[in-house]
Amino acid sequence: LIWLKGRNLDVFDRGVETEAWWKKLSASTILPEVGTRAVPVLLLSFPPPPPSSVAEVSLERFGGDWVVFIGEWRGCTGTAAFFDKLDAEWVQVRKLELPQWPMMDDVAVVLRRKTAQPATLSTSN
Repeated sequence: LIWLKGRNLDVFDRGVETEAWWKKLSASTILPEVGTRAVPVLLLSFPPPPPSSVAEVSLERFGGDWVVFIGEWRGCTGTAAFFDKLDAEWVQVRKLELPQWPMMDDVAVVLRRKTAQPATLSTSN
């Protein structure tokens, strides 16, 4: 399960609540109502370009094995350092073309951490 009944709403600013959220995320989460472990996924949708570092800070703090990136790969979203880290530590599992404005190269990319156990990604709805 990636998402269940809106239980996960994450904000990546600085503060006491943010630090507590990251500490809680690092522990395994069992969902008693379905009897399985939640799979944390970091969704980065059009992260801002420099000088913002929200994409790399989120990636550094994230302890899960799956990332979904939506935006321009090495384009108008994120920073070079963010994409360097993705290239070095993550494997692209799937890349999907998206509808886009002229002269844009927006994609959705599903990535798995290189140290994660291999898993299949279901394409069924």
